[in-house]
Amino acid sequence: MSRPVIAIGLDAADPALLETWMEQGRLPTLCRLREEGAYGRLRTFEHYRAETPWTTFLTGCSPKQTGYWTPIRYRADSYGVEVVEAFDFETHPPFYALGEGRRVAVFDMPQAPLSEDVDGIQVLAWGAHSPQTPSHSRPEGVLDELTRQHGPHPLLRHDGANCFDPDDLRRLQRGLLTGIERRTAICCDLLARERWDLFLTVIGETHVVGHYFWHLSRPDHPLYPLMADRYEGDPLLEVFEAIDASLGEIFAKAPADAARVVFSAHGMGSNVMDLPSLVFLPEFLYRLSFPGRSAIAPGRVGTPPGPPVFGPRMAHEGWARAVWSRTQESNALKSRLKRALPHRLF
Repeated sequence: MSRPVIAIGLDAADPALLETWMEQGRLPTLCRLREEGAYGRLRTFEHYRAETPWTTFLTGCSPKQTGYWTPIRYRADSYGVEVVEAFDFETHPPFYALGEGRRVAVFDMPQAPLSEDVDGIQVLAWGAHSPQTPSHSRPEGVLDELTRQHGPHPLLRHDGANCFDPDDLRRLQRGLLTGIERRTAICCDLLARERWDLFLTVIGETHVVGHYFWHLSRPDHPLYPLMADRYEGDPLLEVFEAIDASLGEIFAKAPADAARVVFSAHGMGSNVMDLPSLVFLPEFLYRLSFPGRSAIAPGRVGTPPGPPVFGPRMAHEGWARAVWSRTQESNALKSRLKRALPHRLF
């Protein structure tokens, strides 16, 4: 009998964070795996959306081969776009489509539609981050069965929060921890059903917690000095600690001779894209169209910028609306009202 493989993905888990926390002894399961086996960093494309490395992981092919770059297809002839969601596998099947005789269980793999060539179980979009596929399974009733027995993921397709609202962030963290607990139970259930040749699952909570809690954990983030003292603890670390404990429970249910693999197809870091795309580019275009005028950033060359835009409005309306409420108005009263009133009312 072949040696089974238990492969668990940590969606968007950043290696620098994991290495730091492992050195501190905060992730004992990952530490033990590293000590008992092999560890290394993976490299992906220099420029990508999250779907690109996942599709490459699944097919073994680059976007140049598959023609799939993002879940949104751009039409050069009309400047239009259409949503295509996950790669369809028609020309390049997933690596786990091994056909009859190789028993495979795939649970909550993102960016992956169902494959007809998998002998076993596929359960998709139970709680994945950005699954890009409907919630369904093969055999058809397995997803409903697992959901009835262990519960739904509380954040499926609603795994976001206002980064400036501590109450909203606490709600999100509670949902992530509940999702991890239920995900662990489902994985242990599936592993107990039979000896799989391959068991593959991806933990999506690592992606979500990186998106929404980075600024509360990493001191080099510009919002850390403004927000960290408003939120108790380090939610980024706490969620990863829960996931590390989950890995220990799942591997304990695996066959003793199983090969255990933990991987991440891409990492995470401070968001450096929103400011250039949502502020700098529109400001440059505005000044190009209206010489001598500015939209939100009047000032003189060489003058240091003021403090970050921050305040109660952020928690109610979000970053983008709060920033663009600062557009310049020639009428002083109108300018004051714009900054004081809710965006939708103004």
